[in-house]
Amino acid sequence: MAGGSPDQFSRITITLVGELDEQGHFLLRELQRTRARVNHRWPIPEHIGEDTDIVLCQFVPDLSRRYTWMPGEANAAGIALLPQNGLYDMRPLEAALPDAVLHRAYLPHAVLTALSIAWDHFSFCRRQRVRIARLDETIRSLRDIERAKHLIMADNLRPLGAICSTRTAPSGTTGR
Repeated sequence: MAGGSPDQFSRITITLVGELDEQGHFLLRELQRTRARVNHRWPIPEHIGEDTDIVLCQFVPDLSRRYTWMPGEANAAGIALLPQNGLYDMRPLEAALPDAVLHRAYLPHAVLTALSIAWDHFSFCRRQRVRIARLDETIRSLRDIERAKHLIMADNLRPLGAICSTRTAPSGTTGR
């Protein structure tokens, strides 16, 4: 989905969580130009990220607590909307683990760039999580197979010992 064309977002849902001041209205219009389904929420709800693909949320210090997922297991791409004056604490921003950030005053190409980067990063992480889950399943299967092999080999060794003793018995005796 890289490349930055607005059509890449036509099948996804974007949620804008922020105040609709002049910059907020501009951002909302830019998001609607992507042809995505755009939802707006304000004030900031207690739970963010349900039933959406990308969340653009005005930065608040407890943003990571408001997401509906555990850190590192995101269900949507996250974009933090940062204030124009640049005054914010980095620790809560890092804890929120955004896929991209967008500073006020929003510019058309910056909005599309942030959307593309966030969506690509989120999609990559989701693919990696699926691959890791598959590898974990493969490892579990291999361990089960190894356990089964050991059990079969242990069961087969007992009769094999009995067969060997009959082969070494003197002729005329059956070894029983």
